[in-house]
Amino acid sequence: MRVKTICVSKLFGIFNHKIPLNMEERITIIHGPNGFGKTIMLKMIEAIFDKNYKRLKDIPFSEFFLDFDDNSQLILRKNSSHINDDSTEDITATGRNSEEKLILEYKRPNLESESYEVKGIRFDPRMPLSIIQHEIPFLSRVGPKEWRDVRSNEILNLEDVIGRYSDRLHLPARYLKDRSEPLWLDEIRSSIKVYFIDTQRLYSADMDYDDSGTLQLAVSAYSKELASTIQFNLAKYAETSQSLDRTFPLRLVKTTESTSISTEDLLRKLNDLEKKRSDLEITGLLDKKPELDFKELFEKIDDSNKNVLSVYIKDVGDKLKVLDEISTKIDLFRRIINERFLYKKMHIDKKDGFVFKTKTGDAVSPSQLSSGEQHELVMLFELLFKVGSNSLILIDEPELSLHIIWQRQFLRDLQEIAKLTEYDVLIATHSPQIIHDRYDLAIELTGPEDA
Repeated sequence: MRVKTICVSKLFGIFNHKIPLNMEERITIIHGPNGFGKTIMLKMIEAIFDKNYKRLKDIPFSEFFLDFDDNSQLILRKNSSHINDDSTEDITATGRNSEEKLILEYKRPNLESESYEVKGIRFDPRMPLSIIQHEIPFLSRVGPKEWRDVRSNEILNLEDVIGRYSDRLHLPARYLKDRSEPLWLDEIRSSIKVYFIDTQRLYSADMDYDDSGTLQLAVSAYSKELASTIQFNLAKYAETSQSLDRTFPLRLVKTTESTSISTEDLLRKLNDLEKKRSDLEITGLLDKKPELDFKELFEKIDDSNKNVLSVYIKDVGDKLKVLDEISTKIDLFRRIINERFLYKKMHIDKKDGFVFKTKTGDAVSPSQLSSGEQHELVMLFELLFKVGSNSLILIDEPELSLHIIWQRQFLRDLQEIAKLTEYDVLIATHSPQIIHDRYDLAIELTGPEDA
């Protein structure tokens, strides 16, 4: 299931936008003057799939709907009447293929008198506020119901905290009450995964403090995450190796197909495996070993040797296949980064993640990269390692801190990445360099006709 068209009516009481997504190349770019709602539309899409009803409630609009490629539709209509601070506001959600309606209700937090609901979860008023600092360490309490985000110095009230970070609050069940939603809405959310790469990408809500008490940059956290991902894949590789090694004698005795294989074919397959091993060593997944030359071995080969080699080749191929996906992503990641960064090269270490060195051999930590380099690294990492298939990727202002040449290369890089994982991308930008020569992928947001 894929989103085909996005429409909004009376955004800010002014704008009516219709965005048909490019279903063939799967990349759509929206552009237009500041204040026309590019970023807001991305946030509205994320809010729908993230059950963030507070965000939807805070955005002035009349109607917002998504058309899907299976001819179904999700329509949100907002109560346009005046709402005071003590009232509730409802958004009605309906589906074209369903007559059932859902009222997406958001109540302002009022710990003294009532429960409150965010993202489909009703919070109990007895919830101790100390949980917030415990679960979200970058928030520092500065008042009875106020916190300071130490990353941006922004002051947040309880409503802001719950609306933004409820997913990080791992609360005991006694403080929560799930709200049931229609099956058709759950099916939409489960069919499409929405991932938002926003402008604050150098610091993420998922980032924590390091051992010294300093807030981690995304590049540092992602370096550790890549190392963990590599270790996970190597564990699967070891498990597969152990299983195949254990059954090797049985399969060797039972196999009868190998004698028909020519010596030349065996030599070619062995050399192909050595090439694959060498590539995995370059990506940092396997330790470097001396190269092997099999020509001398094949001077004394007979049918019994062929049998053993045939089973061995198949086993090694099955073992290395476990690492195919991660190695392909790492190889593309390294290549793009090393084509972009000047005077430094990135290597991947299975224990340390990203390792950067200058041309003189001096080490550079990820946190020492320039702002532009960090933006490039974060976007590429998220697109390659954090996004799954059947996703809708929302990218806000990919041009931030990027040199003009990097901006022009962004779409090409994105298309290469998209070949590995099938997903749709919606980009909001101010930069003609991001669009470059692909205005066929671009939709311009315009003002009202009577303006």
